[in-house]
Amino acid sequence: MLFATSGGRLGLIAGGIEAGDEIWILPGLNVPVALRRVEDGSYSLVGVTYVHGIMHGEAVPDCKEVVHFDLI
Repeated sequence: MLFATSGGRLGLIAGGIEAGDEIWILPGLNVPVALRRVEDGSYSLVGVTYVHGIMHGEAVPDCKEVVHFDLI
């Protein structure tokens, strides 16, 4: 499925993505993932994605912020 981010980037994901889903770059993974926030504040994995323009580290050149969350 083709999608566009709120920042105007185009991406691809196998399966469905919904408005409000978030694209994350997680340590240890070589591809971005789509996550969906669930009612209790944790996240559910939607799937791995291709997002044009962030596949080679462009989105996190100096990432210093660490966010901890529950992935279910």
